Amino acid sequence: MPRSRPRLLAPALIVALFVWYVSGVEAWRRGNWGEIGERPSVLLTRPFQALRAYVSREGDDHLYYEYAELMVGGSGDLPFIARKSPGDEPATALARLKESVRDGSGWRLPYRDFPVEYPPLPLALMLLPRLVADSLASYRVVLGAALGGLFLVTCWAGARLSVVTEMRGSPDPVWWRMAWLALAIGPLLCSRFDLLPASLVASALYAFACRRDVVAGGLFGLAVMTKLYPLLLLLPLLAFVWGGGERRRALALGGAGTVAALAVAAPFLLTAPEPFIRAVGLYGERPLHFESQLGALVLALQGPAVLVRSYGSSNVMTPVWLGRLADLALLLGMLAVAAAALRAGGALRRAGDPERSAAAIGWMFAALVAILCLSKVLSPQFLIWLLPLCAVFPDLRGRRIFVLTLLTAALTHLFIGAGFHRASQQPGSVFALGMLLTRNALLMVLAALAVWTAVVAGRRSSHQ
Repeated sequence: MPRSRPRLLAPALIVALFVWYVSGVEAWRRGNWGEIGERPSVLLTRPFQALRAYVSREGDDHLYYEYAELMVGGSGDLPFIARKSPGDEPATALARLKESVRDGSGWRLPYRDFPVEYPPLPLALMLLPRLVADSLASYRVVLGAALGGLFLVTCWAGARLSVVTEMRGSPDPVWWRMAWLALAIGPLLCSRFDLLPASLVASALYAFACRRDVVAGGLFGLAVMTKLYPLLLLLPLLAFVWGGGERRRALALGGAGTVAALAVAAPFLLTAPEPFIRAVGLYGERPLHFESQLGALVLALQGPAVLVRSYGSSNVMTPVWLGRLADLALLLGMLAVAAAALRAGGALRRAGDPERSAAAIGWMFAALVAILCLSKVLSPQFLIWLLPLCAVFPDLRGRRIFVLTLLTAALTHLFIGAGFHRASQQPGSVFALGMLLTRNALLMVLAALAVWTAVVAGRRSSHQ
């Protein structure tokens, strides 16, 4: 058997399990979450409840299906879309939705013919399964399989990245770590589109390590049109390259990224500029999510009275200035990481390409974890962004990063199943709130370790 098959087997089997699960096996989803929240010990006394907690499902595949229905000219389930729409009460959102959706048959163009809250590239991922599946159950299977394929691409890019940067002599540990991380994240992996930007970022970093800068920049530009966080990741990468004296390389990365992003955005900017810009910039309008670092602290200090349902999630009511402060903290955090990466790039000017690429990846990972800690929104699927970078680092610090990420993902998964509804609807549950605060504390420790790992790796390379 070729060596590639054993590496692929474990992640592929896990993905197949998740695709089977997200296809609609409702019996596995009916866990008695209220009982688990009231008596956590039930997880030990009734192992089947623990299994139900593990396979808890919080996907948006139904919403993706309805948007795909609108794109192909179908009627779509407008009341369901309205319940998921950000900003308005469901009744108000439904009235606006009925006014905004273009009547008649024929294909509809997003933003122009119907409102949508996502950037453009995820819409392509939502549409493709609908072209071969005409029911929600079959759509879930096809979408899950597509996302599973993206997970394997992410594994492959991470494994190749570890070899090219000489972080590891063999890619095998990366494949196994990714399999364990997939188990910790759970079926959410195959029911949210966050694997699309994660796979694009991983592929972009592999291209960067191979000095294919135009390809890397183009992939980053596509990733930005999927989720905005890769734009913040590109900042420390450009700073590192610029600090290392490779200004043409930095310009190639930034220029290719800009061209790729504009190529995707141009059709929508020309046909429906205002709805498109609002959808892409929706993050700025959102209040503090109760799962975020700051939101969880506000919830713990002030209690359930501060909770409000808006923007498709549970958020905490805070003064306007506190939300602005959170935005400022994210900006300042990214500038601080970029400044450190700029300095590290200058210190490693004489290092070889593998050492420089490994150091740049270290600062990218530090920026990524900082985004999760400083963002005013921290949804469970955001942990998918950590793939595959949390699995590529070698030595003791790499193992610590992997274990911390594994624990954070597993605790997040358990929180979705056994604590989410308790914390978002009846936050008096010490069990649910404790899980949330512990998860956030682990994430803060991971951020500190990521920064320290990047600093130490840079010092070692500069003395070699």
